[in-house]
Amino acid sequence: MKNRDSAFFRLITTPVHTKGDELLIKISELNQGRKTDDVFLSDPNYFSALPGSPFAYWVNNQIIGLFSKLPSLQKAGYSIQIGASSHSDFRFLRLTWEIPRFYKITSGKWINFAKGGEYSPYYYDIHLCINWNNKAQEIKEFISKQYPYLNGETDWLLHPESSYFRPGLTWPRRTNRFSVRCLPSNCIFADKGPAAFCQNDNPDDLLALLAVMNSSSFHNLVRILVAGTELAQSFEVGLIQQIPIPLNLSTAKKELAQYAYQAFEIIRQPYLDDETTNIFCFPGLIRTVHIGSSLNDQMNVIQQQENEARSKLLKLQQRINSLVEDLYGIPNLSGDGGIINGPSDENADGESETTFSASKPTSLVSDLVMWCIGVAFGRWDVRLSHNKELLPKIPGPFDPLPELSPGMLQTIENKNISSRNGPKEYPLRIPWLGILVDDKGHVDDIEQRIREVLLYVWQKNHESIEQEICQFLEVRSLRLFIQKPNLFFAFHLKRYSKSRRVAPIYWPLSTPSGSYTLWLYYHRLNDQTLYTCVNDFVDPKLKQVSEEAARLRLKKGRSAADEKELERLTDFERELRDFREELLRVAKFWKPNLNDGVEITAAPLWKLFQYKPWQKRLKETWQKLEAGEYDWAHLAYSIWPERVREKCKTDKSLAIAHDLEELYVEPEKPLKKGKPKKRAADEETEGWFDED
Repeated sequence: MKNRDSAFFRLITTPVHTKGDELLIKISELNQGRKTDDVFLSDPNYFSALPGSPFAYWVNNQIIGLFSKLPSLQKAGYSIQIGASSHSDFRFLRLTWEIPRFYKITSGKWINFAKGGEYSPYYYDIHLCINWNNKAQEIKEFISKQYPYLNGETDWLLHPESSYFRPGLTWPRRTNRFSVRCLPSNCIFADKGPAAFCQNDNPDDLLALLAVMNSSSFHNLVRILVAGTELAQSFEVGLIQQIPIPLNLSTAKKELAQYAYQAFEIIRQPYLDDETTNIFCFPGLIRTVHIGSSLNDQMNVIQQQENEARSKLLKLQQRINSLVEDLYGIPNLSGDGGIINGPSDENADGESETTFSASKPTSLVSDLVMWCIGVAFGRWDVRLSHNKELLPKIPGPFDPLPELSPGMLQTIENKNISSRNGPKEYPLRIPWLGILVDDKGHVDDIEQRIREVLLYVWQKNHESIEQEICQFLEVRSLRLFIQKPNLFFAFHLKRYSKSRRVAPIYWPLSTPSGSYTLWLYYHRLNDQTLYTCVNDFVDPKLKQVSEEAARLRLKKGRSAADEKELERLTDFERELRDFREELLRVAKFWKPNLNDGVEITAAPLWKLFQYKPWQKRLKETWQKLEAGEYDWAHLAYSIWPERVREKCKTDKSLAIAHDLEELYVEPEKPLKKGKPKKRAADEETEGWFDED
């Protein structure tokens, strides 16, 4: 122990009631010349060499010297920037699938928005978009009204000076582990998702920096400044831009860029199988499909591929860690060897854990059923299951996100959707109005449409595949899985919920008992949808049930079975009439505008959703709509136009939202206080007593 060294005892994980006793034991052991791993000897004078002077008692002095010897990211020419905050995410943000792609193409209103997210190095799907219409004018006016003391100065919240739409790197600002990933061009980034940029936007420069920032060495340097603990940290712009970067980075740029790109592709692979992402192609069980093979065989292939990817990623990360450590010029900077003895993000092998987790069989099978429903509605292209060459090119790390997911039926989910012209000789029938029904024998029966998809994909093997699906899902039939709200719809709801937004796109509108369900496809909704439900589905079914009930009532000598069937039909008829009445009641005022998002659009139909958690949420949303809390929504204006127009007179953000800026009246500005106006008499006598 040097003369100027102080002893530090790390007792964070020690229970509070034993900390005192444990500290005495550690002091006694140190006095006897015994030092354990949770005791540190360091000179506090060295702390001042670190930006912000953190209490980093566990750091080796050699590493502290890096902060003075090497340039920081900022001084090396990299730009580290903070992004925008909407201050009303429910109003101004949407999940990417809430805004159909043709809306984004034609309006330019919704821009992809990188807003932090989960731990995921190298790649993370950008699942949000922000209303950036007219350079976020609606957001600016909203902020100005909410915070009048800003006097209209909103730049410190929206940061228009930031390098929006440029390719770069981004990371979640607050997580318990630092992870940097690619930021595609043509995106806005958030205050919760800061970004880093290179001077020339060169992809290799960005990929090399990506490798460095995801290395163990860089992570350990970051942890020094945040005084790293096991708790969540804030990786702020001001902190990250002060991290030192190797001087000779250019000597290993190509190698680092190659490793980072390979890691990017490995991490990205599961996102290609997730239908909520921008780059979805097809679910895992379709990616590995072989005619004649079972689902279980295909799951084994998926598991093997995941194990190989995990092993490959681990080796890549080891190479990156070793190479970056050499560039910094300090052995064991990655954390082993006792140079940095603080809390660690490494696992037992000394490497950062990957984002891979084993794919659960039930989730894989549920994803397959959900994809089949999407195919049946014409959302996904079933031909890709046999012809991968039909897939559009997957974008690179910094390319703009695609307007349409690669797996989409490209000629349908686009701005020409109103023409309803599918590709020639497409193998499946598509319900262009976006309505399927749970009604055995009906031409648009949802179970039968799923079977048609399975038949195309697995051909003669489709029946055994359907049996396997039911076995994995522990149901007797596909119909039961679709019918029960707590099975398929609960799964779909969870899968289509992110960033505190809940946005399912396949809607089951049902009678209270679930005896009759219409499935609506959100992207095809319009103000005639509910009338179509009644005219083309409910009325014919009601007529059929009424006729069957009437026939039984006229039947002489009815058996017990007849009486039971008559009772069922009578109850069913009553439910259908109530169902019809509710559909028509809502249809009178329901004019869906998908810019409002799923929750607002679905709220008037809350009584017809039988999954209780979703029904409760929609009911609360509807009550808020009625109370005027969401008068920015197009639906609110279509139902209560006078109320909304009145508010537009004093709220410019609402006026912009409804394209009613002519109604807005600028408030009179108060007169500035100054010297009282001089009277004429005062002006006449002014200067009489001035001295020469």
